[in-house]
Amino acid sequence: MLVIVYLWNVMLLLMAIVAIFTPALRMWLVWLMAYKVVLELLFLVPVASFFGKRSLLPWFIPGQPFHIIYVVLAGWLGKFGSYEWKGRQVH
Repeated sequence: MLVIVYLWNVMLLLMAIVAIFTPALRMWLVWLMAYKVVLELLFLVPVASFFGKRSLLPWFIPGQPFHIIYVVLAGWLGKFGSYEWKGRQVH
């Protein structure tokens, strides 16, 4: 599932870059972003309600570009180096 989420975000980022120069892709980008937002909201709304954080949901859509960039960068950079997690060294 994580690979699918990562590839989806990579595809959206690349499509956004290409859509700057190819206006025909802009509508596709809008529809694919809407699809992503709806799917994530279906998961996020109940979780936000459970944790009493519904007041943060208005920030969800404006935060999408940052989220896409974060997922792509974190996924890529996570392949390099090592870190410590719960007292264990992860390579």
